Amino acid sequence: MAYMRSSRTGIGAVWPLAAVVPLAWLFWRLLSDSAWPEVAVLSLLVLLGYRILIRLQELSLRESEQHYRMAMEDSLTGFYVRDFLLSRLDEEDQRARRYGGCFALLMLDLDDFKQINDRNGHLAGDHYLREIAATIREQLRAADIPCRYGGDEFCLLLPQTGMAGARTIAERIRTAVANRAVELDERALRTTVSIGLAVFPQHGTGDLRSLMRKADEALYRAKGAGRDRVVPFAA
Repeated sequence: MAYMRSSRTGIGAVWPLAAVVPLAWLFWRLLSDSAWPEVAVLSLLVLLGYRILIRLQELSLRESEQHYRMAMEDSLTGFYVRDFLLSRLDEEDQRARRYGGCFALLMLDLDDFKQINDRNGHLAGDHYLREIAATIREQLRAADIPCRYGGDEFCLLLPQTGMAGARTIAERIRTAVANRAVELDERALRTTVSIGLAVFPQHGTGDLRSLMRKADEALYRAKGAGRDRVVPFAA
């Protein structure tokens, strides 16, 4: 069936041409038929019906987008959930293998975040996480994929990024978090972040779980070496 796209809606509602033809016929009758009052009423009803259908389509698409965001995004930080990250990671892995590209994984863990919760309560901890997530996002590029991996642990997928680029972004994040003071009830909440990174294909071309484990190992090395630092995976 042929379709005509409406320019009156931001989402591009679609009208079947088969439905527009009868409407044009009604207007022709309006101009040529002596029974124009009945035709006019019928034309207005048809127009009203089309408008209602378009509005219902807009509402349905908007609701679908909201449901998608709720399923794919963490409600506290606005970062993606783990399932979405794994899906995008698989796509990036296939792209890199096919075209000879690269990508990086950053594993982040907030240092001493438990103390913020213990001293100030979980609501304060949630507020701090929300603000720090925004700080992290500000350091990323549009194509980067941030994910909340656990309570105060994050995983970042950096497409088409090698070691040098990954280290630059990781250091930018580390510095921004260290300099960020989150104000809450006349108190300044602060912490630092430890970051481990692994790069495909430099750190192996095996399965994705292996690469994630390597980024995680690098993170634990960063924590063990004194925290507040970026550590790449080393065999």
